[in-house]
Amino acid sequence: RAVVQQIRQLVVEATRGIEPSALAGVGVCAPGPLDSQAGVVLGIPTLPGWVDIPIVEWLREALGLPVTLENDGVAAAIGEWRFGAGRGLRDFVYVTVSTGIGGGVIADGHVLRGRRRLAAHLGHMTILPQGEVCLCGNRGCWEAQASGTALGDLARKLAADTPGSALFRHGPSVNARHV
Repeated sequence: RAVVQQIRQLVVEATRGIEPSALAGVGVCAPGPLDSQAGVVLGIPTLPGWVDIPIVEWLREALGLPVTLENDGVAAAIGEWRFGAGRGLRDFVYVTVSTGIGGGVIADGHVLRGRRRLAAHLGHMTILPQGEVCLCGNRGCWEAQASGTALGDLARKLAADTPGSALFRHGPSVNARHV
């Protein structure tokens, strides 16, 4: 609820001097998994406590405006498809690698959504069935194998096991950027 109040305050500041009738609504992006159709954050592994949060309902109440929720990777894919690198393409896959791995898919000129709009949560595709356990609870997710977080964890383990290596010289603060 504190985050909702912060967002409310930011909207007030950002729209100062603008007639409320000029505002069509608010778009909110968040890392997944989330159910954008129901407007609920299902459980963001990197944000403890963000489980089953009805963010759209809360923001609609706080702002008095229509609110739409979208996965951040899907929103970025839509942005690139409409205005950037994917402009004019009928088929387009966008992948983002950061703390996690996310993305979106445009197929035959439409945003691929799937059941509960979870189709494009690319980081949670199983790529190594016996791989590391992901923060989402699944084993072998792409995110658990190759995200910035996963690479940093692996670098710290390898550095500790390999004295004298380039990674070891960075000490316990070695991270994905060093990799």
